[in-house]
Amino acid sequence: MLQGSSCINPVQAEPFSLFGEGVLVAIFDSGIDYAHPDFIKNNGTTRIDVLWDQTITGTPPEGYDIGTLYTSEQINQVIKTPMPEQVNIVLSTNLSGHGTYVK
Repeated sequence: MLQGSSCINPVQAEPFSLFGEGVLVAIFDSGIDYAHPDFIKNNGTTRIDVLWDQTITGTPPEGYDIGTLYTSEQINQVIKTPMPEQVNIVLSTNLSGHGTYVK
């Protein structure tokens, strides 16, 4: 991506000086590849706070009847599992790739 093509530069300049620190973003889409490097911090843990997969029957968030909610702790457990065992602990899948792409 060319620098400036994201159109983010104006909000990072004065008087705004916004860089997104402390911001929580929610994306509603086809899913996410939680093991993608863009979602892993430098210390090897996930940048994802929670993952709610509405296609998997299990433990939905409080007040809802569908899906399964995965915590960052559960995602970290999978990330720390070595390959090839990691592929046996798939929490959620993103078959189309679209949800991962819109990050």
